[in-house]
Amino acid sequence: LGSASATGNITLTNNADSGSLGIAAIYNAATGTNSIAYNSIGGITVDGIRSGATSLIANTAGTTTIDNNTIGGTVANSILVTSNSNFTGINNSSTAGITVTNNLFRNFKHEATSLGMFVVYNTAGPLTCTGNTIKNITTSSDAGHALIQHGGAGATTANISGNVIQDIAATNTGTTSVLYSILVNSSGNATINNNTIGSDVNDNIVIAGNTASVGIYKAGTGSLTCNNNTIHEVSMNNTGTTAQFFGIQGIDGVISVASNTIKNINVASTVA
Repeated sequence: LGSASATGNITLTNNADSGSLGIAAIYNAATGTNSIAYNSIGGITVDGIRSGATSLIANTAGTTTIDNNTIGGTVANSILVTSNSNFTGINNSSTAGITVTNNLFRNFKHEATSLGMFVVYNTAGPLTCTGNTIKNITTSSDAGHALIQHGGAGATTANISGNVIQDIAATNTGTTSVLYSILVNSSGNATINNNTIGSDVNDNIVIAGNTASVGIYKAGTGSLTCNNNTIHEVSMNNTGTTAQFFGIQGIDGVISVASNTIKNINVASTVA
């Protein structure tokens, strides 16, 4: 769908209202067992003045596996969203759950002013998210953003393991510009193991917001097992008094954290 080597191969104008789905490249509403695999999506620009959500892959029903897709082409800004809209690479609202594995997400640019960007976004059902690569992603919106987010209703479990997140920039300097690399907010139990956030390149993940951002964040009453993750080369370049970075933060539930590596975190803030 679109082009892997060009920008703007498909231009879509967002005419949907806030709170509704404006645009979806692949949309599944079929019950049963579904597979979305080996697709390539790139060269898409979304413009317009409305704020309906943009999702590249949206799943609303069934037990669905999304694997081995390439989302975003080889060139910078392959997926470009200039409308002020929430943007999701994969958006699941099926209570039967979703498996997201071995996908490549790359070269996204999100230019909204006040709405969020989410690469993998699960709002219902259990999540398995393993072996994915998320890289070359930029957002300039003064909003909350998450690269992998699990916020399923009820006691929904999550396994988020073996993913690579690198070359990320959240460039807005506002007080609501927050970046979570991995966010879980659920009463179900979560396993977050063997993920790599950042790379060996200096300042691989750059965050400009004047507020707290987090590598791995856990809320909700479910337990968390968080082992063998690496978080490194993160730069918080805002000098404001509320700019902070937490490598791993848990605020609810029982948490087991072991054998993680957190290093080379640069914070310019004057926070005490």
